[in-house]
Amino acid sequence: MTENYLNFGGANAGIRITPGDVALIAGIGRHRIRINSTMSAANEAADGVTIAFTGDLLIPSLGLASGYLGRMTRTYPQHLNRDGSFSVLFDTEVTDDQIRTIEDRRSVTADGSFDLVLNLRYEGRDGDGNPCSGSGQLQPHKFARDAWLEGLRQVGYRNVQIIELEVIQQSADAELAKAIEFFKQAQSRYFSGDYREVAECLRQSINAIVGRPGEEEEELAEITKEIGDAQREAHKTKVGYSERFEIVRMALKFLADMGAHPEAGTTTRPEALAQLHMAAGLIQWYAKH
Repeated sequence: MTENYLNFGGANAGIRITPGDVALIAGIGRHRIRINSTMSAANEAADGVTIAFTGDLLIPSLGLASGYLGRMTRTYPQHLNRDGSFSVLFDTEVTDDQIRTIEDRRSVTADGSFDLVLNLRYEGRDGDGNPCSGSGQLQPHKFARDAWLEGLRQVGYRNVQIIELEVIQQSADAELAKAIEFFKQAQSRYFSGDYREVAECLRQSINAIVGRPGEEEEELAEITKEIGDAQREAHKTKVGYSERFEIVRMALKFLADMGAHPEAGTTTRPEALAQLHMAAGLIQWYAKH
């Protein structure tokens, strides 16, 4: 944990603040981003001071306009001394729309985390009862992906509702059951924010439908030729859904191959979500035929 210092009464580093765990606390309509912190007097100038904090919370790491999220709730007045520290909760109210915006932007970072920045202001009275005030910015503090996802669960936020797939008995259709198992893994990866792994699981699922190895990859030229041949054949003969769905399956498998080739491009939330929906429809059709 990184120690931060605020100047006090003309003295540098008079107030010591150490941010700790970050959480998203559920409310009704409005929620709170909470930074649990500890505070103490760092020198004699701040010893015996009674102060309260307010401020502004920013999230510059997500590329939001100005990074501003909201105003921090005023803390209760606390008495500082050099003999010990005390806990302080920095709370900022956020709406459902703000949570949705953060979640939509969160995938711009590699691990799904993002940094919080607090611009703090304090006011109160020193040990002699004289008014005092000041301000300062804390160093960026990480809101870890796992803590954010747990917060989303608590506030009842759902990224997406995926089609429920019919359970296939292993004895009835082992290949399709395997495909559905890979699909479930893809869903789990999505809700964990592992978007590249979503594509990787889907590439296994889509090939498992027809009993092919998951590592088998299609070439773009091959898919383009087969689609072109199928279209031309459709004009001559009665090409049914089975043949057409196989072309769709090949195309979706080619799309999901990006999961094995991160060097070719980054799989973010929109790509993962689109593939989940398309693969769900494909698997559902194969389950009925």
